[in-house]
Amino acid sequence: MGTTKLTWHDGQRYTGTDSWGNAVVPIDSDRSHGSKPSDLLPISVAACAAYTMVEILRKQRQMITALEASITSKQQDEAPWAFETIDVVFTIGGDVAIDKARKALELSHEKYCSVAASLRASVAMTFTIELADAAT
Repeated sequence: MGTTKLTWHDGQRYTGTDSWGNAVVPIDSDRSHGSKPSDLLPISVAACAAYTMVEILRKQRQMITALEASITSKQQDEAPWAFETIDVVFTIGGDVAIDKARKALELSHEKYCSVAASLRASVAMTFTIELADAAT
């Protein structure tokens, strides 16, 4: 089990510390740096899926040179603005077989991603992948 921390500084400025001791700036009232907590959740879903997907593809000796996720999410119109949908489209570059990439992505978000598993009961999520060459 990991321990994380959130520290309030002043106004609406906070710093988080992850379980590895790294700083995260989730809110800064002047918006000059820091991220909206509601943006961090969809990013976390994509990062969690990407991590395992890349590990699987590396073990299969797929030559990944780039990976980017475009994430679209929809929240309810009224408080508490719960997430309704999170859609993640990965674009992958390199010498990668699309069938292997699709299978790795499926395993990643359905079996190994704790963030997706935690949200699955209440948030509709889609995960797709395309080759960088096909995206242009």
